[in-house]
Amino acid sequence: MKKYELTEEVRELWDCTIVHRIKALKDFADVKAGDLGGWVESESNLSQDGNCWVYDNAVVEECAVVRDDACVRGDAAAWGFAVVKGHAYVGDDAIVRDLANVKDFAVVRDNADVRGFAVVKGHAVVEGYAVVEGHAVVEDFAIITDNAVVKECADAHGDAIVGGNVKLEGCETIGTVLLKSLH
Repeated sequence: MKKYELTEEVRELWDCTIVHRIKALKDFADVKAGDLGGWVESESNLSQDGNCWVYDNAVVEECAVVRDDACVRGDAAAWGFAVVKGHAYVGDDAIVRDLANVKDFAVVRDNADVRGFAVVKGHAVVEGYAVVEGHAVVEDFAIITDNAVVKECADAHGDAIVGGNVKLEGCETIGTVLLKSLH
């Protein structure tokens, strides 16, 4: 049995894409049969397996997919070929796009933008208008916050905290350190 269906309630996005509100058909995780969820372009955007869900006003479109036990909440969005999986959380006004991958127990929230081929994994957090792009990797317990940018093939790992308009770029690697601008 399917866990959700597309309703007849539709919305047109700024790029003319039509998305459908979803409705739960059975109980799972914190979702009850009959609950309305967020918006998807098609059933290929949200797996019928696991406890994954699109909540609130969140949108998943194009070829982006949410699967396993991941969730997208608030006014967050995923598009392109982005993947949100495992127990990952994307919320608030965050964006995951292009070929980005958010997985494991990673959190992307608070207007953060993960794009390109970027990967956010482990228990990493990207928040506070931070950007992770290119082939960058944010992993382990790293936190990217306060307008920081991690780009190209940079890697933030361990207990690293990168914030305050700092840019980590090129092939820089940082772990178990606080890197924060004093400006």
